[in-house]
Amino acid sequence: MIRPKEAPASRWPPEPDFWRLWLIGAIQFSVRWTEMLAVGAYTYHETGSAFVVTLLTMLRVLPMAMFGAFVGAAANIVEGRIVLLLSTLTLLRTSATVALLAHIDHLAIWHLGVASFISGTMWSTDIPLRV
Repeated sequence: MIRPKEAPASRWPPEPDFWRLWLIGAIQFSVRWTEMLAVGAYTYHETGSAFVVTLLTMLRVLPMAMFGAFVGAAANIVEGRIVLLLSTLTLLRTSATVALLAHIDHLAIWHLGVASFISGTMWSTDIPLRV
């Protein structure tokens, strides 16, 4: 008896939710790293100090160490979609504020420090909520 050929199993899930989550993650990843590059370039241009650039980068990464365990525990309790939506809206507000300050020529390095810390805090919610 001859068996009909079966289609090989796909390595990628066919569910639309997977692809939506993947696309949103790719966009957030691209924006996050572009923002880090822009903050670093602007800071170095304004201060000429690689140390200050490093401090701003550290302010972005520090919240992951500070809040990561708590966010991971909260991810089991809170609806993940709502937290991802709220964190994305917080990042949008933060970026819009920095853009407005730059537009009216009132952007200071400390503004970027606060924005970096807020972005890092929101970044710490990303991985636990996607698992």
